[in-house]
Amino acid sequence: MYDNIEDSKDVMKEIGTLSITTLRLIWRSQRNRKSNLSIGYNCLLSVITSVSESRIKGDRVSLSLTAKFERSRFEFSFSGSKESRSTLAQEAANHDIFASVFEKTYQSFSSSKIYRDLRVKGAIVTNNELDLLEYEIVYAQINGVLNVSNDKGTIGRMVFTNIRTVWFSTMEDFSNVSIPHLQVLHARVQNSKYGPALCIETYKTPLVLSYKLGFQVPSEPPNKLKQMANFIRDLVVSYFENPIFGVQFETNQESVNVSEQRTCDARDSQATLATDDEEENDGITDEEIPSLLKYIAEEEKEELEFVFDERLGLTVTRPKGSSLTSGDLWKL
Repeated sequence: MYDNIEDSKDVMKEIGTLSITTLRLIWRSQRNRKSNLSIGYNCLLSVITSVSESRIKGDRVSLSLTAKFERSRFEFSFSGSKESRSTLAQEAANHDIFASVFEKTYQSFSSSKIYRDLRVKGAIVTNNELDLLEYEIVYAQINGVLNVSNDKGTIGRMVFTNIRTVWFSTMEDFSNVSIPHLQVLHARVQNSKYGPALCIETYKTPLVLSYKLGFQVPSEPPNKLKQMANFIRDLVVSYFENPIFGVQFETNQESVNVSEQRTCDARDSQATLATDDEEENDGITDEEIPSLLKYIAEEEKEELEFVFDERLGLTVTRPKGSSLTSGDLWKL
């Protein structure tokens, strides 16, 4: 966690604390606890760091982010002194500036997506053996597993580890699927056009569609599928008790496998927040400025049309490609 980090996109240039976790970047205002940002790494399109000199503020380090969520693009910018250091006790010896630490963490996040994302037809098998990830442990393997997710019915092997469930063909090199426990929504036995099958269903997110994958084991008794489904559910529960996201970065002393929960706990125990009395005297609060409008990318701002709504007594943005008024919207 880093103190005295400025939200440069905010007109008030608020100062806050910046936390870097395995999955997201969190900025919290030191003045108003309701003013905060949580930026997931999956939404990021670009990351730019720079160093500038100022006679007033001294040498400054800037971190500029471009993100996309659904149909909107957002821009964020944070800056701090080159002297800004982490306040976490376990990182006391780490002399990297916040922008450098974020860059390393984000690079590690980008290169370790196989720990968290479903992967189909990947280069994950060598000589009919699964290429294990770092910290991955194999718990069980079953041969003769038929993948009935497509009409081909390909035979292969299923491998259960502490991080994922993997099926791969023993006949075709790139016929495989890697299903992280993080993505598993359901694991159960269902009827299919080929008969009872183990169905593994994954979560649907704004970025990824939900998948349903079916498997059979013709050489095993019928209750084998139920045992496999129960085993996968147990692995998922165990995984969430001690998740492995695959995100690491090098400090001056050792390699650290960052845990978001530990980072957030430390942040909550050490962050200096305004009291309720202080919040009442904040003056201009975040609620008086549209919270997302100030972060919308400049090219999208140019497309927004602002009109005065007499019904509301406020200036609002007109919906793109529409002549609807607020009165019309209430009637929908």
